[in-house]
Amino acid sequence: MGAPSCEVVCVIDGRSLVDSESYQRNYRARYPLEPGHYLVSWPRGSDDGPRYDESAEFIGPFESRRLAELAGRSWGYSPRPRTSLAAATDRSN
Repeated sequence: MGAPSCEVVCVIDGRSLVDSESYQRNYRARYPLEPGHYLVSWPRGSDDGPRYDESAEFIGPFESRRLAELAGRSWGYSPRPRTSLAAATDRSN
């Protein structure tokens, strides 16, 4: 079995985040999240796509997407690949 998958997201405020494909989504976390970049992971066997709710683990915040990705790799996570559109709009991080 491979590394657990995760996604790097950018939390905007107490209810909104931008996912790895540059879509703004609502979220519900187990505790309040400060704005910033987070690794989000889900329990193994969660095959119905990413859900940004109490089943997700939010790790962060990190100062940049790049730092979140590096931390995830060092901890054995395998970040979901980003689409070319998302990568093109985030060249500063």
